[in-house]
Amino acid sequence: MALWAGRLAWLGHWLYDVDSIDVNCGNRSGIDWKGFESYLERNYSKTTIPIVRSYAHKYDENIQDVHGLNLLPQGIRNNVLKSLVILPKFSNQYESFRYSLKSNGIKMINHDNGLKSQ
Repeated sequence: MALWAGRLAWLGHWLYDVDSIDVNCGNRSGIDWKGFESYLERNYSKTTIPIVRSYAHKYDENIQDVHGLNLLPQGIRNNVLKSLVILPKFSNQYESFRYSLKSNGIKMINHDNGLKSQ
């Protein structure tokens, strides 16, 4: 039991409590979070949605300013990048986001498949 508690505490450090995210509070990026939630439900699995939602909400400011993405810990960087690719696809900002990543030399660390809960 203590082993699970430690792992869950560590996971909680990286992920927001996704059920407590107020989609109308602190919307500094102008993203339609309710629409994004619907988009995720239509296009992604139930196990992927909480991970994408959490990272997208936490790092949404990096859609416009990608410089901080290179500073993320290796353990979460790929998940953040994958989540942030989904968010601009929803908000029709994908091409400019992709260009920003490429022009700043930001790439995935390894090419694994899928999002992983850290």
